[in-house]
Amino acid sequence: MKKTFWKIYFWFLLIAIIPTYLWQGFSRVWEVIDVALMLVAMVGLFAFCWQKRWFSLMFWKIFFGGYIVWNIFQQYILPLSQVVQETVEKDMGGLSQPVIATINIVIFIPLFIALYLYAYRNKETKNN
Repeated sequence: MKKTFWKIYFWFLLIAIIPTYLWQGFSRVWEVIDVALMLVAMVGLFAFCWQKRWFSLMFWKIFFGGYIVWNIFQQYILPLSQVVQETVEKDMGGLSQPVIATINIVIFIPLFIALYLYAYRNKETKNN
């Protein structure tokens, strides 16, 4: 059951993030950084789900910490231009940026948990 949840979450997240990134575009450098980090996170989630060992445990430990910091920074600290913020609020039914950021973080909590488990607890995975 536990493995099934993670695999379903992997596919849900993959299907959810592709249109999101296409909709938001890549006009700012931090959006490109976010996509690159998300790709690495998805590799980690995939490896966790299918019990593969890609890269070293030290890499995943460093990535995990950096990815948490990046997500908080990207969601709450990086300023959005007024035009983008008004568009987001209009499209999201008037929700403010902090509310949307919190929803995003909640959706990513299982990803953070999987990356943590992959980096710190999953030492018996196959070395592929």
